[in-house]
Amino acid sequence: MQMLTLQFEQIETVKLPLIKRFYKLHYSTAKPKSDELTIAAYQQGEIKAVVRFRSIAQYRLLTGMA
Repeated sequence: MQMLTLQFEQIETVKLPLIKRFYKLHYSTAKPKSDELTIAAYQQGEIKAVVRFRSIAQYRLLTGMA
């Protein structure tokens, strides 16, 4: 059995429409924003998971995960 690996990427603003489409399919109430740090996990070129963090003072608050 082959073990598939995940690749992680910090999402740039120009790729935000891809994240919005992913959320629409998997977590329709979420609204990703351009001012959040967004990191996606890819497996074989497909987005498998997304996390979003909002900056509050010197901290990062996890605001979304799908």
